[in-house]
Amino acid sequence: MPKRRFVRLRASRLFREIRAKGRSAAGKWLIMNVQRVETESEHASSALAAGFVTSRKVGRAHDRNRVRRRLREIVHALATELHRGLRIVTIARHSAARASYQQLLAEWKGLASRLGALNKTPSTPPAQGSANAT
Repeated sequence: MPKRRFVRLRASRLFREIRAKGRSAAGKWLIMNVQRVETESEHASSALAAGFVTSRKVGRAHDRNRVRRRLREIVHALATELHRGLRIVTIARHSAARASYQQLLAEWKGLASRLGALNKTPSTPPAQGSANAT
């Protein structure tokens, strides 16, 4: 079954809006902001809109890229479990570069659950399936 796609957030004004108007939760490695889209905008018809922030505090370029790849893979893997019409911004803390894929997955799921972004139906946890998630 093909993975459900998501729209990547890229505009800084959207990141600022989601941080200002959305709900927030923080963990050891990640900070998550979630905003439910109420109006018919470019992202409202989408299943999900997600953006990722990895500052230089996370580490060198290869560390930041690895964290971003892992976070994108997590969103792809969990896209079918997330509510429609959400905008999600995931911010990697400086310690995220030291976390494994499984640790990031567990924390991301926990934060999404706390913010009410996950559907209530249980499913099996996704495995680290591709080379991009290394």
